[in-house]
Amino acid sequence: MPVVALLPSADGAYGGWSLGAGASRWTALQSDDDHSTFLRTGDGTAGASEGETMSYVVGNKPSSISVVNSMKVRSRGYTPEDRISGHGMYAAFGATLSGIVGTTLSSGSWVTTGPSTVGRPGGGTWGPSDISNSTLGVAITGGNVATWETTQDCTSLWLVLDYSPPGGAFVRQLLRKIHEKFHNIQLCEMPAIAHIVWAETRELILPHEYVQAWRELREDRNRVIYV
Repeated sequence: MPVVALLPSADGAYGGWSLGAGASRWTALQSDDDHSTFLRTGDGTAGASEGETMSYVVGNKPSSISVVNSMKVRSRGYTPEDRISGHGMYAAFGATLSGIVGTTLSSGSWVTTGPSTVGRPGGGTWGPSDISNSTLGVAITGGNVATWETTQDCTSLWLVLDYSPPGGAFVRQLLRKIHEKFHNIQLCEMPAIAHIVWAETRELILPHEYVQAWRELREDRNRVIYV
């Protein structure tokens, strides 16, 4: 099934982290470029970043979704301190955050965490309407252990969506891309095409339908009228 990273596209309801490097806080979290673009929280004082939260609205969402198979969250973080640190990652609907997915950072090295399954903010099961929600976002919170060193950097923070498109979407896309080459399809290739259709849509093209389907695929596309 398609898997897509939903990247920050605007600042969200929380603004607790500062820009370390980059054009803006939300663009700083779009790629794994470490200290080229990143956010920072804390000042090295134990407990200074406890509960500091930054959130973002995500973009590049699929336009058509039938089923949400899973939603996960992923980050890449760093701490320059001598002791361990950490942060929490969430999915968000505006100011409502899901349950925490924690990560631990070691001094002086970048650590990638996830993708790890994240709950739906407010509870329940992820659904297609949640993805189209204009406030869908991702959030990060500074370490909630007061004795941790708390200067933390983050260079990427994404939601990772695994979804199923509506039935037939894959096939329609495939056919649009190759429609000018339909006349080259051979009858012996129809079982393989039928297998792809079944795998992607669970719609059967039966063996006794192969010849008719093959003839229709080879029609002159310039004179076929669709209704």
